[in-house]
Amino acid sequence: MVDLLETPEQEQIVGAVGEFLRRKLPLDRLRSNSKRPATGDVAEWAEMAELGWFGLGLPEARGGVGYSITEEMLVFRQLGRHVATPAVLAGVLGARIAAAAGKTDLAASILSGEVRPALANPIAPGEIGANVSGQYHLIEDYDAPLLVTWNEKGAALVERSAITSAKTLPPLDDRITLQVVTLKGAAVAFTTEPVYRQASVLIAAMLTGVAEAARDAAVEYAKIREQFGQKIGAFQAIKHRCSDMAVKAEASLSQTVFAAISEAGDKGDAAFQSAAAKITASDAAIFNSVNAIQIHGGIGFTSDCEAHRFLKRAHVLARLGGTVRQQKALLLEEPAAA
Repeated sequence: MVDLLETPEQEQIVGAVGEFLRRKLPLDRLRSNSKRPATGDVAEWAEMAELGWFGLGLPEARGGVGYSITEEMLVFRQLGRHVATPAVLAGVLGARIAAAAGKTDLAASILSGEVRPALANPIAPGEIGANVSGQYHLIEDYDAPLLVTWNEKGAALVERSAITSAKTLPPLDDRITLQVVTLKGAAVAFTTEPVYRQASVLIAAMLTGVAEAARDAAVEYAKIREQFGQKIGAFQAIKHRCSDMAVKAEASLSQTVFAAISEAGDKGDAAFQSAAAKITASDAAIFNSVNAIQIHGGIGFTSDCEAHRFLKRAHVLARLGGTVRQQKALLLEEPAAA
């Protein structure tokens, strides 16, 4: 019997994280007139570390808080709801890689926020092992001293000095920074533990949060926007769109929670479920974001509305840790879930 409902303790974690995000990273910060720090959401890195986010799912024996990936998943769902920086994933994975490799001092420095890793997402075939090489998208860099990268064979931390070439790109989502870099150097820490599928669950959780936020924004707008003398939420076409968005978000959440439970229990179908979660959540986030823009109408495309921010972030997250096509290929390699 699998219980997909949150426990009272998990509800407390979600409540604390939600309160922090509402206070520090409200959605209206995404508007053009917001006073956003030069380093974006990363400006709150020290407080995130102090709250224990980077070690939440790490065993106490490895310096973490001692919960599991199910609690991490709930945190990342809230991060997605607030369109928070994907760099938080680098902190979580970086600490996990360092701890698994026996680099306890390095793990402790990441957990404390003293050392901040950045995400290096592979964009071409390369090497991730004792040595790291290839081309990567570097996300939310801000001169981070370490880079985190992973694939289905392993995960590594590499020093910034491994960058042999770098070019800044205009990102689709202008609330994050993006570079294309070439890496070549020895890994500071490397592990063959299943970081890839754990990362997929957490990315799916962020995508689920985006899908839910887009759904909620669309529903709220449909309640107040008037057309032809009545609220647009009264029109059947809008009702159907909102209903479809609700179904997509619920399917995404259910599959992501199930994948987290499977991963936490080290079940035989964990890889299958994590890939399925990433696929389902990517579809839900993009579908809901597109429809949120449509329901908002013309204002949905403007900088004074958050609707288009959901879509941009959904596309970024959908490509992080492997595209949907790559996830489908991985899923087909796994035996069907019992």
